[in-house]
Amino acid sequence: MLGGSVGTAAHHLFPAYTATPGAYALVGMGAVFAGVVRAPMTSVLIIFEMTQDYAVIVPLMIANLVSLFVASLLQHEPIYEALAVQDGIHLPTAKTRHRLGQRRVESIMEAASRLLPAETTVREALEQVSASELQSWLVTDRRGVIGVIDLSLLKDVTSEGAEKKLSELVDALAFPAHSF
Repeated sequence: MLGGSVGTAAHHLFPAYTATPGAYALVGMGAVFAGVVRAPMTSVLIIFEMTQDYAVIVPLMIANLVSLFVASLLQHEPIYEALAVQDGIHLPTAKTRHRLGQRRVESIMEAASRLLPAETTVREALEQVSASELQSWLVTDRRGVIGVIDLSLLKDVTSEGAEKKLSELVDALAFPAHSF
């Protein structure tokens, strides 16, 4: 409304040098959007798509910058971030990303502590992993990893067939949901 009012006054005072009051209203609308949402280029695209006129782009960009500056002085947290926090979603900020630094996968990855050969029997596997704090292990053969076996499966199969080979028990397509 303020844009439309300024546009009306300017058009009455200088009709040959100013745009129509509607253009001022559009610039004001875009500036309010840019300040509230903190997305100045989105505002520019919306107004351009509505008008298909390049004439309002430069005044809109200037108004957006002023609106963004004023909005950031008055309210430090953008509205969508405040709504996300209200919903229990806490996104990382530039400060927290900088504080944590960049982590590389290789620095936090751990090698598999124990690989079980596919030819190992269930009884031998239970003996090998009895002292382990892990619940799942990779089963390998000469080609590489063929599956994952977990402690509960080993214990279940012990009563039926402790001499079964691990290669008979693993399903290459079924990996447990918990970590190794």
